[in-house]
This record gives sequence, C-alpha cells and structure tokens, in this order.
Amino acid sequence: MNIKLFIKILAPFLVVLYTCFEVYFNNVGEVVVTDILQIILVLILIVLFMIIIFMIILKNIYKSVFIVTMVTLVSLNFKSIIDVLQPLLSNFYYWHFILLFIYLICLLTYIFRTYQFKEIGNINSILSIVFAFFILSSTIIAFPKIIDLNKKLKNLNTIDIAVETKISDVSEKPNFYYIIFDEYGGYENLKYFFNYDNHDFYNKVKDLGFNVSYSSNNRAIHTVKVVPDLVNLKFIVNDNISVEEAKILLKNPVLVQLFKNSGYKLNKITNDEIGVDSNPEYLLSQDTVLYESVYTVIMKNTFLYPFFMKVPDGYIKNMQNSLRYLYYSVGLEKQGILSIAHFNLPHNPFIFNKNGDINPPYLFYEYNDNNVYLNYLEYCNNIILNFIKLIKDKDPMAVVLIQSDHGARPTLHKHLILSTDAPSKEEIEYMKSVLNILYFKGEKINIEGLSGYDTLKLVVDKILNTNLYEVQVK
Repeated sequence: MNIKLFIKILAPFLVVLYTCFEVYFNNVGEVVVTDILQIILVLILIVLFMIIIFMIILKNIYKSVFIVTMVTLVSLNFKSIIDVLQPLLSNFYYWHFILLFIYLICLLTYIFRTYQFKEIGNINSILSIVFAFFILSSTIIAFPKIIDLNKKLKNLNTIDIAVETKISDVSEKPNFYYIIFDEYGGYENLKYFFNYDNHDFYNKVKDLGFNVSYSSNNRAIHTVKVVPDLVNLKFIVNDNISVEEAKILLKNPVLVQLFKNSGYKLNKITNDEIGVDSNPEYLLSQDTVLYESVYTVIMKNTFLYPFFMKVPDGYIKNMQNSLRYLYYSVGLEKQGILSIAHFNLPHNPFIFNKNGDINPPYLFYEYNDNNVYLNYLEYCNNIILNFIKLIKDKDPMAVVLIQSDHGARPTLHKHLILSTDAPSKEEIEYMKSVLNILYFKGEKINIEGLSGYDTLKLVVDKILNTNLYEVQVK
C-alpha cells in the first residue's frame, strides 16, 4: 500500500485517536493509559467493520471511508452536537435527532451510489491531514502538563510529612469520629440557593448535645482542593492540583499520623483514599467503589448516551454498605479509635429519596428540580441523627465532628452539564458555606463562624494537647 492510498483511508481512525487522546489529555492524572488503549482498539474494530459494510454497499473504498469518517465524527460527539442544536430546535428530542442522523446517513449513501465524486479520495486525504494536525497539536500542548505531573507525583512520593507531637501517650483517649458529607450545604448555602431553612435539623442536633455553626465556610468549592488540606491540617493544595496528586496527599495524612503517634487505632469507615496507607486496624471490607471509566466517559458523548446516564450497581451497594458500617463503628472499643469517613452524599448522583429508597435513574443528575437534592439532604439528615443517637447511647464520652467539604453547587452543575451561565462570584462564595457540627463529650464549645479547617485543629488540640489552634472554651 503506497503512502497516498494510506492517507486517503486514514481519516476515520484518526477521528477515533483524536477523541480518545482528548479524553486522556483532559484527564491527565486520572485516566490510566491502558484503559485508553483498550477503548481505542474497540473503536478501531468498529470503524473497520463499518468500512466493510459500506464497501459492500458502495463498491468503493474512498466513498466508504468518507461516510464512515462522518458517521464516526458525529457518533463520538453526538451529545455535544445535540447540546448546541437543542436551543435552536426546541421541539426536537433525542429520538428526533437519531432519526435525522439515520436519514442523513442514508441520503449520503444514496448520493454516493448515484454519483461518481472522483475527488472523494482527495477530500479524505484533507480530513486525514486535519485530524493528524489536531492530534499533534493536542499532544504538544499536553506534553508539558504530563511532564509537570510526573515531576509533582515524584516529589509528592518523596515528601516527608512526619508529624511531631508533644505527647508520647494519652492517658484518656476518647474515640474520635470525623465524618465528611460531600456537598452538604451549610445553613447560609441552603437559604441562598434553595430558600431552604435547615433550622429543624440544627435544633435537633443541639438538643442531642452538639455545638453548631451556622456560618462556617471553607476556602474552596472542590473536594480535591479542600479535603487534602483538612486531613493534613495545613494548606498544601494549590489551584493546579490533579486528582492523582490529591489522592497521594490523602493516603497517609498528618491527621492520622498525629493520632497514630499518640496511640490511637484507625478505623476507615469508607473505602476512599483517606488513610489507605496508614495501616488501619479496622476497615470496611467490601468491593471498591466503581468510578466512571474512560469507556463510560466516551460513550456518554455518543448517540448511546441515554443508556450511560446511570451509576453502577456497585456504587449503590458501596454506599449502602458504608452507611451500615458507620453505625457498626460506634463503640468498637471503649477508647482510642480514630474513625474517618468521607461520604459522597448529598453529592450527585442523587441515589436515594428522603425515605432511603433508590431514585429512578433519570433523577440521579436532575438539577432543574431542587427537591431532588433537598430530598437527598433530608435522607442525609436522618443518617446523621441516627448516628448521633447511637453515639449518645453507646459512646457518650466520644468526640464527633461532622462537616462538609463545600456546599451545594447547583449553578455550577447546571453550567457544566446543561451549559447555562457560569456561577457568579457571589454564588461561588455561598458555595463555600459548609456543615460544621461538633460533639465533645457533652461540653459546650463555641465554633460559630469557624472554618471546617480551624474547627478540626481545635478538636485535635483538645484531644491530643497540641497547639494547632487555641480557642477559649465557653
């Protein structure tokens, strides 16, 4: 095969490569290379199959390659195209676009069977060159990012984060439960975005001996920029941190080291990255969380996207098992246990309704109906209250700190998924409003207005006699 012929049939394969490379380059540090290679192989085999089918129909390799190029390009970007056209064609729904797509393929096939189009091979060559240029440009732009990430990962792996503590032993080691509920809106957050008054919940936890803050804020609105700072008790995250870097910072954090050095045992309630390399004495034994794969990310933009707008059964099972283990963790031992959990609720996907029943899949990512999030919040409130009642019954001399990393972000999600306007500066500030409630062996402690970060340092000081943060107990 000479080079000119090769270029004339290369276009659909380059479309596949460009699409997959873009997913990889946009998620460096999160996507495994082998996963990308697997989906590339699958898509190339599909392209080959389509070329054979159209060759049988058209009896011409160049015409077949052109149609397959168009079909591949549209198929892999189907949802993005619909998102652009939907505002212009308000009466069109998913199946209308599917039928239009099929009609256009059939029309193009008929035209190619009827007319010669002698220059179609040259058009294919131009398409090949264009997509080769796109791939090369993306690679050049992403290459420094990949090099920089590798350097950062190497540095993170060699950072010495050993913690010094003023005490070698703690004669009284109250069990400490540190629970993070992801995207639980603080009091001001819920009032601003949903006009929802969460006073009833706050009154109930206060009646159970908790200290509450109505005006706590954290400094960022993304988990990857908040949780590593929290569990390392210092600001170490910058704006450019990747998910992979954040995971490394979570694996043996300063918080766990402090308690371990003071004779505590670690209980991992959720099987995330927090403390995974800290040799936990207790942990939840279950299947790992099924995160979204590269395959799913790519398929969510194809014409098959409605069938991929759901979460794996393993995700739901994992959440249910983790919540059960949260209750089981109360009073594992009389003292000396640090229990840590980070629950991905009431963050999307909105799995449960307020009664704990599983929502229909079409509600998992529903942002136009505020009740979907608020029902999930109510379910979360019930979990917290049930947990607190167990603490009061089985471990009343414990310390319990329940926080969120950031508040609800409805306008951000609508912007990312529904292509609405980006959040305003004011909205972003309200997204920083977080849940922050503390039970300290029944003591009254004023935490009003403290950030989640400062409240955690206050608690560590009081348990371990450190001086991370000093506060006047009222």
